[in-house]
Amino acid sequence: VDLSEEMLAVARSKVEQRGLDGRIVLDCGDAERLAAADGSVDVATVAFGVRNFGDLGAGLRELARTIKPGGKVVILEFSRPRNRLFRVLYEFYTYKILPRIGGMVSKDKRAYEYLPASVGEFPAPAEFMSMMERAGFRGCRARSQSFGIAQIYTGQR
Repeated sequence: VDLSEEMLAVARSKVEQRGLDGRIVLDCGDAERLAAADGSVDVATVAFGVRNFGDLGAGLRELARTIKPGGKVVILEFSRPRNRLFRVLYEFYTYKILPRIGGMVSKDKRAYEYLPASVGEFPAPAEFMSMMERAGFRGCRARSQSFGIAQIYTGQR
């Protein structure tokens, strides 16, 4: 589910190229108000999207509502590195260098200022997993990726 039909067109092309169009459903819509029926989804994945939910708790509850008992959610999201030295280097690059380079290339500096701001406001892994549990997931786990720049969160319904 994505609000952008253009993003879905790219996804549909990739799904078809891999012969998965009979197994994967893509819809235009709002992740906080999914059209899927209760308990009708085996697995839901979100890549770099939950930090853009208007109401993070509502979006997680909606994911939990639609996933079948025993089903799974897998969320890939940016994070702030825990290692202090690496975090300083990462934040210098993310807040100072990336907006300038991204702005020059894309002519939209604001988009590259939004990215680090949204990452900085996103809950720390332990807090996010607590939110997942409150939404109805169990066995929540986080796996650090790329020295903590991203996390893969999993939870079961």
